[in-house]
Amino acid sequence: MRNVIKLYFESFDEEVFLPIDENIEKNNKHLFTGEKPVETATDLCNKWSQLKWGGEWNTMNAKIVTVYTEAEKLEMIRHPQMELFPELTKTEPIVLEVKNWGAVVECDEFEVICFKELAIEVPIWHTPWDEEPNIYHYCGFYAFECDRGNEYAKDYMHSECPVCHREFMHQNPQNGWRVFAHYLHDGEMMDCDETVVCEKCWVEHLVKEGVDIDDMIERQKISATFFSTDDFEQGGYEEAKEINCFTVGCGQFDTVPISKFYDRLKELKAAGYFDRYKVLFDIESMAYGGMGGIVTMWRKPKKYYRVFDEQRKGYWATGYNSISMEELIEDFQSYIRGGMDCPTGEEGMTDEEYEIYFNSLLDTWDKIADWLQGAVLEESEEKFNEDDML
Repeated sequence: MRNVIKLYFESFDEEVFLPIDENIEKNNKHLFTGEKPVETATDLCNKWSQLKWGGEWNTMNAKIVTVYTEAEKLEMIRHPQMELFPELTKTEPIVLEVKNWGAVVECDEFEVICFKELAIEVPIWHTPWDEEPNIYHYCGFYAFECDRGNEYAKDYMHSECPVCHREFMHQNPQNGWRVFAHYLHDGEMMDCDETVVCEKCWVEHLVKEGVDIDDMIERQKISATFFSTDDFEQGGYEEAKEINCFTVGCGQFDTVPISKFYDRLKELKAAGYFDRYKVLFDIESMAYGGMGGIVTMWRKPKKYYRVFDEQRKGYWATGYNSISMEELIEDFQSYIRGGMDCPTGEEGMTDEEYEIYFNSLLDTWDKIADWLQGAVLEESEEKFNEDDML
């Protein structure tokens, strides 16, 4: 058994256990001018209990407690003379299973020393394009949520991207100005349940799907970011002559009402342009304050898909006019899931095991076509006439 410091965060109903000597040493290395060093664990607990931890509304209590391993607890319970351990008759002993008490790390939020085996270890990507994350440690979940910016306002917030499931910084810690968090508005990336995605996933979504022109016209906001020519060309896009070096708002040499840009989009939409092409926008230069810039549109021919049913001699309504193979596959996977002949898998499968099983059977179009029997895929750069659907 040993003595440690227990922090209790009331708002999270969370207990955190920290080593004593290492925290006294750290405290005394970082004193303000005129501040006296602490000499005992009691002094440190009194000091910590008066501090604000993560927010003025949070109450934190620090005190010294004795902790045991599970083996030590069992040994006490088996001891024939229980009166030697009167503390057992009052409260249940605190059990901490720590193999190496000397292994410690610093909490990246509260800057206290914590036992490494009890700390929460989180890989965080400083930029969405980093190959490897940086490793952060937190003394508890309250510290982690504080560092995320969920308990009080702070710079360099971070969160988990719901698409790639990586914890990422919302701002670049190397320069502070580049923002990597894209805040979704209603209807954007409909398959995403959260409100913030990392910029890498958002860019990949834009390159794959193109900009939602109707949404862009309605919101009067250009969906663009720090694209490079390589991003466009690798995605199969080419510069479009219809909007090329178009001044929007306050340009370098002239000023064009923003309405002119959106009027041009409406003209192209009325002519069916966006039925034939996916588009992205590159803001090549930006006036100070973000008031305007030079915009170029990039385009990529759309492909539409439909499936002919040789058994019924007509076209499936499912997946009709899908704009990607991924969308077509997802539509037919949903159709098969809802059918009476949906594969059931082995009895007793968990949901996770069934997902793996189902996707192994139907994760490509060729597998789906074999399952449907007599399904023939067709594609076109023009939308198919919906009157042909069964």
